[in-house]
Amino acid sequence: MMFYYLFLFLIGFSFLYLSGHAVLAFFAKRNEAKYSTTFFSLFIGLVTSIVLYSFFKTSFMTINSGLILIGILYYTLTKQKFDIKGYKERLKIDKTDFLPLITILIFSSVFFFWKYYCLFSNGQEFPIVINSDSIYHSNLAIFLNSTGIESANTNYFYLPDGTHPYHYFEGWTIAFFSFIFNSNYWITEECLVYPLFASIVIAGTWALFEKFIALTTFNKCLGLLTVFFSGFYFSGLSEILGLFNYQETYSYGYNAIDEFWGLKLVVAYIFTIAALLLFVDQKIIHGILILLTLPIISISVAAGVLTATFIFILFLLYFKKRINYVISPYTLLLPVIVCLYIALFYKFSSATTEYISIPSSSNIITEFNSITVLKSKIVLFFVRILQLIILYAPAWILLLLSFITSQKGTWNNHFSKLKFCLLYLPFIVFSSLTIWLILSFSFGSKAFYFYAALPFINILSVLIIAISYNFM
Repeated sequence: MMFYYLFLFLIGFSFLYLSGHAVLAFFAKRNEAKYSTTFFSLFIGLVTSIVLYSFFKTSFMTINSGLILIGILYYTLTKQKFDIKGYKERLKIDKTDFLPLITILIFSSVFFFWKYYCLFSNGQEFPIVINSDSIYHSNLAIFLNSTGIESANTNYFYLPDGTHPYHYFEGWTIAFFSFIFNSNYWITEECLVYPLFASIVIAGTWALFEKFIALTTFNKCLGLLTVFFSGFYFSGLSEILGLFNYQETYSYGYNAIDEFWGLKLVVAYIFTIAALLLFVDQKIIHGILILLTLPIISISVAAGVLTATFIFILFLLYFKKRINYVISPYTLLLPVIVCLYIALFYKFSSATTEYISIPSSSNIITEFNSITVLKSKIVLFFVRILQLIILYAPAWILLLLSFITSQKGTWNNHFSKLKFCLLYLPFIVFSSLTIWLILSFSFGSKAFYFYAALPFINILSVLIIAISYNFM
């Protein structure tokens, strides 16, 4: 059975790459940066396949229909040219493209073997169900394939009469691969979808590394950290200050392979890496549009990403001379348009029976019914920021040491490339954290902060560690 699912993993990886490569050949010229090309082929292949499949299953009654809007905006604002003349030439896969693909497959197969071991380490015929949150994604995928209804209420006896706001991308991915391979949903989630997502994250991390450092074997191994990376917690912290006990800080330990939140987070990782790569290339509008895809595929990050992106654009407009980048004031309309789309979609397609409680303005007013509550929220805001600084201090200390010991001017070039990535970071952290504290009375509200901010924090931390180590 192991070799059967390993074979399916290889087929799935090849399918995503080839389909993405075929789509990109209509628009993009061949990129000299091999891992960037590989990443975007996998990324576009994944998004195109899953979104089209959700259209097919739901007859377009899916929140993913918003990606048509994103596609139109992307094509219009970035002035992409649909070039059919050179398509056949660009469609050809160069021999040099195989090395990145094989390297990524070799490294990402580690995640396949790890996941397979976790499922069948008991030596029994049936796989282990690790936790209820993970198995829910498989149950949701079965429901999506069976009914074509985007609802977190997977009740077959009383089917929902509409949609519910949720994050469906990972569910649709499991549903897609289970459908085309006719495979077990739970094993598909663990042994196909997880490793495939991890392989795309690895490709994206190496694509980021490629823009700053040489991709030696050691640096490639360092890139694997992105999947596992989280805040640096050790028990001694709680002895220094009670605010750093495990119960207060464990959410900073979530990562892209975590059994509880991993599958939800890794989707955000993939889109975040795509945006960061575009920011590094100074393609700001491209990156903003990729970021605005996140609120569509996951309602959990919607408030944080939309707010952060709006403030980020305002910042770029106000400080355009200082940062030496000109952006149109009309760009401010982009997060507004996406926000309106999400609101209108759920306004007209939502089920009559509420399954997941949606916070209202009256709930928020009731929550802030005294000055004491407001003060406690402000205190908690600074506590979370302090925890973030301390738990990620090793990355920033390494950066400082590298800055001191490296040759003069080395970091100036790196900072100029990272400028927009680092500028966006405080906006996403402060915006999503504020949203969480405002809506903390809502069930699962911490996802508003950690789901939105952790991908940026962890990916940029790994990138900074890699650059710092290589220039010390």
